[in-house]
Amino acid sequence: MFHEGNDLPYSLYVPTYAAIAHYHGKHGDRPLDEVLAEAEEFASRDLPWALSRGARLSADERADLVSRLARLTGLSESYVDRVNLRIEHVRFFTELLREQGDAMAENMYRMVGDWMRGTEVVLPNETLEPGVLEIGDRRLHLLQLLGHTGADLAVLDESSGVLFAGDILFHQRALTTPNSPGLEVWLADLDRLEATPWKLLVPGHGPLSRDSAPFEQMRDYLGWLDGLLRDAAASGADMNEVIQSPIPERFSGISLTRYELIRSVSHLYPKYEAGQLQRVDE
Repeated sequence: MFHEGNDLPYSLYVPTYAAIAHYHGKHGDRPLDEVLAEAEEFASRDLPWALSRGARLSADERADLVSRLARLTGLSESYVDRVNLRIEHVRFFTELLREQGDAMAENMYRMVGDWMRGTEVVLPNETLEPGVLEIGDRRLHLLQLLGHTGADLAVLDESSGVLFAGDILFHQRALTTPNSPGLEVWLADLDRLEATPWKLLVPGHGPLSRDSAPFEQMRDYLGWLDGLLRDAAASGADMNEVIQSPIPERFSGISLTRYELIRSVSHLYPKYEAGQLQRVDE
């Protein structure tokens, strides 16, 4: 359903999202029929128009559309803005129930069955600060990073040299970009991580490594992706053309490259376009 060159599902799903949000109490005392009528009108007219406009939306138009879609779906405006008004059905369910923390537990029950019996969600109640955290005889160096989500954590066990890089580091798996503040920020984080005195890398995705291959692969992929988006924006290519770009052979061993390229273009390309385009009335 959600595949390259097809923005239609993002509109078609909105009434369903609105009905589910209503069930979970996101619309207060509003009658369901009233919510659905608004959602259907929004999905049939305003949202398709907005998706076709892309980076040509004015700041006020975009803010209004983000606010309305967030209100209908029960999601946060920050999330709707980050995904450029394109809400995937899988992520919708996770985001809708994020505050309760139930979504992950329910998915785990489906996967492992009785092994989850007696497991309860425990919400975080402490804010971590970057620096050294001592637990028993372990000194953990907590690194505050930004590249993947804008609020990332990596942990270096100083005694063993094990670096838990989190999703700043993908290895043999295409990186995900829905919440990234920018590829240049991500590249700076890689430099900072690699400079730490690590002996064993634990990527957020992919196999362990005792050498710098994951860093080299990440820099190569990020550099290619950044160049692709810059060149495409400079040439005036539209989003549908960019997602069909050929993927270099050297990335053939990385899983999900085509799928993640499609998603990354939808997440990041509007900013690259905005950097190239100027309003004709200015």
